[in-house]
Amino acid sequence: MVETRLSDLDYCYASVELLKVLENNAYLRNERIRTFLEQRASRETRIVSLVALLFPAVLLILLFGFPGNFARELISIENFLFRMFSLLMLGLFIFIFCFLLVYHLWHLRLVEPLRKKLTHDLKKELLDDIKKIDEHTESIVQKSLFTHPRVPELYLCTEILPLLIRYFEKGLADFMKEAVYALELELKHTGHYHHLVPRVTFLQRERDYLQNRMAYLNKLLK
Repeated sequence: MVETRLSDLDYCYASVELLKVLENNAYLRNERIRTFLEQRASRETRIVSLVALLFPAVLLILLFGFPGNFARELISIENFLFRMFSLLMLGLFIFIFCFLLVYHLWHLRLVEPLRKKLTHDLKKELLDDIKKIDEHTESIVQKSLFTHPRVPELYLCTEILPLLIRYFEKGLADFMKEAVYALELELKHTGHYHHLVPRVTFLQRERDYLQNRMAYLNKLLK
């Protein structure tokens, strides 16, 4: 493949660029999930609000639905305004109470099938978008630069590869083994870059995600 013919310096450059694409894909995925969660929460809030609004609306219709009662209230405008204000406050209180009650009921496991059905279209759009992102991510992860790395796994990240590039560009190394050796000496004797060495690389986290993609998404989107 083309990657195997790259010089060690070009390998580092190519790996950094691909890792940046992976990071951007992860950002796009997270942003898409965030947008979905906001859309779902907004739709659920509207549904709960409409259901909660039915109770005070029915109450006001019952109280003002009879022309005789309404006409008698108009005899005294002050009495009418006071009654109107009182009823509006009562309606507001009932709405808030009903909203909290319906919101609580909405999140019960018993209502979960209905909740999923009402947001099914949003979730389908989300999964379609994420599938496209993940297909691109998987195509990068499967490249030979990463399946047959020239550096230890922990160094295959955007924090460490630029250090190896520096050794090549300054003439401190001609081959990858020399660059890795120089880096490990610097890590051992100075400790300057210890904080840059990750416990788990971003590449490995993306591999883990791709292997358990649906389990991760289902847990996140519950």
